[in-house]
Amino acid sequence: MISLPILYFHSGVLYLDLYKNQEYISSAYAHVTSDYGSASNAVVLTLSRGDHVYISGHGTSKLYGDAWEVYCTFSGYLMFFTTPPTA
Repeated sequence: MISLPILYFHSGVLYLDLYKNQEYISSAYAHVTSDYGSASNAVVLTLSRGDHVYISGHGTSKLYGDAWEVYCTFSGYLMFFTTPPTA
């Protein structure tokens, strides 16, 4: 499962896409008019060793926070194996 909760502050649009191996999977979108805005999304993906999962932003999309205040995360966790793991 891949999770993407995000926070944005300022006037504008926040628009992020989730990709798996250069294939579009899903988006998170927020339109803000001078306050805080948030968006989130979660997907369940079947992944294989070597798969690449990443986020890409549109235009001038900006996330809120800095190195000491992280309000945006991108995380995933293994729900189950489809085949027995090998060492």
